[in-house]
Amino acid sequence: MIRSLINHHILSDLEKESLFIIQGSRGVGKTELLQELQQTFQAQGRTAVLIDVYRERFSPKFDSPERFYDFLRNNFSMSEKEPLYLLFDNVNALDKIAHFLAYLHDILGRTVKLFCTTSIALGSVVLDEKTKKEARVYTLHPYSWYEYMSVVSDHVYDVSLPWNNESALRDFYKTHQRDLEKQFPAYLRWGGYPQVVRAKNSAAKQEAMHEVIDNYLERDATYFLRTPQLRTFLSFLRLLATESTELFNHDDVSMRLRLHKKTLAKYVHIASSTFMFNFIPPFFTDGRREMSKMMKIYPHDLGLTSTLSGGVQVRYGEEVFDETMIKNFVFTELNKNRTIKQLQFYRTIAKAEIDFVAHVDDNHVMPIEIAWRQGKQKASVAMKNFVKKYEDRVKQVVVLTQDDLRQEGKYLFVPVLVLPFLEF
Repeated sequence: MIRSLINHHILSDLEKESLFIIQGSRGVGKTELLQELQQTFQAQGRTAVLIDVYRERFSPKFDSPERFYDFLRNNFSMSEKEPLYLLFDNVNALDKIAHFLAYLHDILGRTVKLFCTTSIALGSVVLDEKTKKEARVYTLHPYSWYEYMSVVSDHVYDVSLPWNNESALRDFYKTHQRDLEKQFPAYLRWGGYPQVVRAKNSAAKQEAMHEVIDNYLERDATYFLRTPQLRTFLSFLRLLATESTELFNHDDVSMRLRLHKKTLAKYVHIASSTFMFNFIPPFFTDGRREMSKMMKIYPHDLGLTSTLSGGVQVRYGEEVFDETMIKNFVFTELNKNRTIKQLQFYRTIAKAEIDFVAHVDDNHVMPIEIAWRQGKQKASVAMKNFVKKYEDRVKQVVVLTQDDLRQEGKYLFVPVLVLPFLEF
């Protein structure tokens, strides 16, 4: 599971690192992860202190980093041999986060192991180069499809499937197909926020989802915006939800929402920096024949999209189960994959399109297209042309289907439901 993996990486890096930052949207389980770490450290006989910065932000000890340093010296023993394990939850509630973290990290050195959670992406916090270079950053997402199935199903899904082992893929799909199809509609509708997944019925899930959005507006959006602006910003988020998977046209959105272009640019920055929506760029090498500027909108979580856009009912195999939902699902799963360095889409000026281009290393890409139909599928003409043009860079090709599974050279045809279990 992703959370166990992050926990493992943090514990493995303890000896050589002293600043750890866990970022992710509000409600994904960052607090629970810190609590698990605190329990682990305390079980090892170490001094571990967990502070909810949001709850204590008005405490005198947070007036300045110097005051907080005095608080630590007066209350705890700290040394390189026996460092203090200090866990800051909601560190983005601090004023001047960058200065605070830089000061503490610099003056405390290795006498304190500092762990911070933030619901604002590190890229939006202007850390000095030394602190940024030395920080170990982990991103925690809502439950992936893999994690979700491990939570809600009686089947055992502790498996990672090599993409080029067709026999293993077939065995897995044959064993789990019915269970995967049974659980898929609920995941598409409600997404992977842990408290939403744990809610017992639709009414409770809806309430939990609204709580996620309300907390986000109250505690994250207000980091960037004044309260009177929140209603307009919420309208912006709803527009993104209804137009996910589409091209984002700044001029059109600016006109429809009656927003100044600078305000719109700020809203885009907030939505991406707070893990609500993603804006992915096009892949291109020839600006005359390939799209090079406009981005596409994708959500950070499926439940977020369906709730902001008014909610949908989904049932496996029926018309309402449309390709937009599938594209959103595929994006969120690829976005959680730690082996993928960057995600883009591909579109020619003539409008030939490939859903995703995943960068698997510095030199190779993996084009991915969705053919959400039953029966045997073919790669599109756009895909074949892309592979021909970028033959030296294409490591493998993935065509995501409804139920077709086969390998043809570097082309892998595989059901969408199996994608998150693949190892590339």
